[in-house]
Amino acid sequence: MRYYKSSYLFPVATFCLIVLFVTSTRLSLWSYSFDGSYYYRSHRNNSLDSRPIASAADSKEYSDHGNASNSTPSVPTRFGSDSVCDNFPDTSSVFLVMKTGASESFSKVPTQLMTNLRCLPDFLIFSDLEQHIAGHKIYDSLAKVLPEAKDGNPDFDIYRQQAGCDVTQNQCHKLGHDAGSKGWDLDKYKNIHMAEDTYKMRPGFKWYLFVDADTYIVWPNLIQWLSMLRSTDKHYIGSIAIREDRPFGHGGAGYLVSQAAMYELLAKHPGVANEYNLRTINECCGDLMFAQAMKEKANIPITQAVGSIFYICFIFFCQEDPPTFPSLHHYSSLAPS
Repeated sequence: MRYYKSSYLFPVATFCLIVLFVTSTRLSLWSYSFDGSYYYRSHRNNSLDSRPIASAADSKEYSDHGNASNSTPSVPTRFGSDSVCDNFPDTSSVFLVMKTGASESFSKVPTQLMTNLRCLPDFLIFSDLEQHIAGHKIYDSLAKVLPEAKDGNPDFDIYRQQAGCDVTQNQCHKLGHDAGSKGWDLDKYKNIHMAEDTYKMRPGFKWYLFVDADTYIVWPNLIQWLSMLRSTDKHYIGSIAIREDRPFGHGGAGYLVSQAAMYELLAKHPGVANEYNLRTINECCGDLMFAQAMKEKANIPITQAVGSIFYICFIFFCQEDPPTFPSLHHYSSLAPS
């Protein structure tokens, strides 16, 4: 049998006690309900932060630094009696903005309305054509693009064709138009306009989450993560992609923008979306153009959403990293063939 000197026992015991203490502290942040659902208590004050009240729909003016008027009614809760939403986390501080296209909206948006969007109190959906799906208005994000960016620009051919379609969009696209390719060329003009319109219509939220129509958000993870961040800091966070040495938040994974960052870009630079219309013609992607606007106008670069849920502990100091951005891309209701 091998014996260890007693001088080793004290530091080993001390280390074990620290690990035990940290683990118990970590577990105390979580609660487990009898029906098997988890929820997270903020490690700052053991409760969720107070939530802002969203502004009235279709408000045309920016509020003072994004704070809604005191007379503004709260947004009505969708599916309030739906048992599916009973254990859904409090998302009232996060406003979701979804991007789609007329060529795909009826194949993707209904699935989102029945799943990912089902328990959200409010959200906006933008496309390249105004539509109504299951009682929800789909906004035309390109209505305010400058005429000089549209006229004679082949990227907008499908935009004009869609507006002149007298039957369903699906039938019009079957007439020989390459809807997928042309829709992608048109898609890049949407992102900054979406953000601009959203901040005019819903200026009072702490966080703005921009996603595609085939993006699925893991809401419990996201809300837990946001409890570690402050919306008063200028955050633009996402899964970084790079094109020609220019990093940007990948739109398919979704990117998150804080109230402070939205205010810096949009309230301080009214009409900023149109400033990028002509530049976008020679670019690939709308999420790249949003990153360019953030960097050039607000001096806010994209931050990679990385980390894991664990503690790095020393004798008198523990640091918790935020978890990875909780989303899935190319989400579909169709079973694999």
